[in-house]
Amino acid sequence: ATVVLVHAPGARQVELMSDLTGWEARSLDRRNGRWELRLTTQPGSYHVRVRIDGGAWLVPANLPRMDDEMGGTVGLIVIP
Repeated sequence: ATVVLVHAPGARQVELMSDLTGWEARSLDRRNGRWELRLTTQPGSYHVRVRIDGGAWLVPANLPRMDDEMGGTVGLIVIP
């Protein structure tokens, strides 16, 4: 399993949308002061966006940014 962690202190809700989730929004669980989502994945490169408290979908600050096919921007994570 792969664990996606998001640092969002003070957030009431954190969601992730990615090709890891079929571009469906998935809510993360708050654990030990951070937000996490456990996924079963294959090795590879994946595009992600996060949303905090129902705001805009954003690229996580610690990820490389790239343009997507829809004219937007996504973050890139690589799972070995």
